[in-house]
Amino acid sequence: MEFPKSYGAGRSDDEKEALKKAVEELAAQNKMQDLEKGLLEWHIEEQEKEHEKKEEEHGIDHLTGVYTRKFFNAKLEHEFKLLNQENERRKNAKAPTEIVLVFIDLDHFKEVNDTFGHARGDDVLREAARRLQHALREEDTLARYGGDEFVALLPNTGTASGATVAEKLRAALDEDPVLKENGITGSFGVASSAEAASVQDLIEHADRAVYAAKAGGRNRVEMYQGA
Repeated sequence: MEFPKSYGAGRSDDEKEALKKAVEELAAQNKMQDLEKGLLEWHIEEQEKEHEKKEEEHGIDHLTGVYTRKFFNAKLEHEFKLLNQENERRKNAKAPTEIVLVFIDLDHFKEVNDTFGHARGDDVLREAARRLQHALREEDTLARYGGDEFVALLPNTGTASGATVAEKLRAALDEDPVLKENGITGSFGVASSAEAASVQDLIEHADRAVYAAKAGGRNRVEMYQGA
């Protein structure tokens, strides 16, 4: 490093040399501290990435703590298969077993990201997941389906009961102070396996219903009404 001339004013050559050496040592120490800090930050970042990877391998969304779409789709396939087997076994029963799918789309989420940034958006997603999970029953399954979309699987549930659960979820979001502060509500689409010949049908029906909820003014629950 270049030694500033002003540092040596009125000093002997030995004093100048000692001062120069001290400054160089201090600069080296600062450089080493910066290096150590950078290595520590890198190590923490790598640990976080590894933690996120392990969570996702176990079907957990690292941001919200609920299940991932991949895990949910596998569970839905499994539940639908069990449902068909049970209904086949009970084919003479008057009331076949049903499962209900609830699609949840957060209203106005993009505006939060655009106005306040993605860190605020992440806080909103975590809070929404927490409120939804808390409002669901123990036997239900909640997942982050993508972006600001969530999905809930309600086993052994009929259409009317599914609508009741969805309304409870809608109210949970609507009454949350953190979400209210950010202008966030939820639109809900409800579909039953009773009207679906396949898993794909059930997903498409719930998707149509949530689209109808968005088109109908948001912050509402819509049931699949058929083609």
